[in-house]
Amino acid sequence: MQTSNNLDEPITIEKDLNDETPLYRILPLKYLIKMIEDNKFTLIKVSKWVDRFESPIDRACIENISNTEGKDEYFASCFTKSPESEAMWKLYSTDNISVRITTTVKDVLNAAKGFFSAEYPYLKESDILKVMSNPDLFIYGDVQYMSREGIQNQIKSDLGNKGDDENTAYLREKLIPYYLLTKQECYRYEEEVRVAIFDTSNKFTPHKKIDSIYLEIDAKQFIKEIVFDPEISEELYERLSLSLAEKFQIESSKISKSSLKSITYFEIH
Repeated sequence: MQTSNNLDEPITIEKDLNDETPLYRILPLKYLIKMIEDNKFTLIKVSKWVDRFESPIDRACIENISNTEGKDEYFASCFTKSPESEAMWKLYSTDNISVRITTTVKDVLNAAKGFFSAEYPYLKESDILKVMSNPDLFIYGDVQYMSREGIQNQIKSDLGNKGDDENTAYLREKLIPYYLLTKQECYRYEEEVRVAIFDTSNKFTPHKKIDSIYLEIDAKQFIKEIVFDPEISEELYERLSLSLAEKFQIESSKISKSSLKSITYFEIH
């Protein structure tokens, strides 16, 4: 990614992604059920993220910047490009009955396109795509990883000698979107991809108390695969997978248990 000191110039976001790139997300089973029942995918207000180190907006390295109230205007969700990772299961599946869903970049972008089409019903599809190409409203891409010191130095360099008012405008309109796709080096194993909508005009969330934005989806089409935690017992897995398949008419072939903990026996001659 690259930033420019000119507010009129857009940020450049580098992506190692195409429409068919699979994206994975681990979430509690109850959230999966709600997603299927509601046919909605949720983007959470960044300031509500539990882990303050998930977002540079709340990191200590920029706490000295005078005004960060703009963080309440940003809504995002996270995926990984890693199909199987014990570290990710440990981090995001604390109850051993969470699931990993698979979707694609194309499905996520279609959900975002549907959101903007509903917000701008008078625009043609080609114009909606132009809206989505505006990084002041929407971004998606691979997270870039830097050292904490590197992030801090980069922010100082980007802000330069701007005055307080100019600092605030640049922070809200350029740096916050830019650093939503930046994390500390120690998180590199996550291979993270993020999608974010910026409501800097409060058009989408006129009431500040709103903590989420919902993208309409066809959940059974959006979700390509459901994989249960590798630590779940076989008995519980069989019961829950059968219940999901029957209740929501999901093909049993789309539901499985992670093989991460499977034992492979080798014959030694």
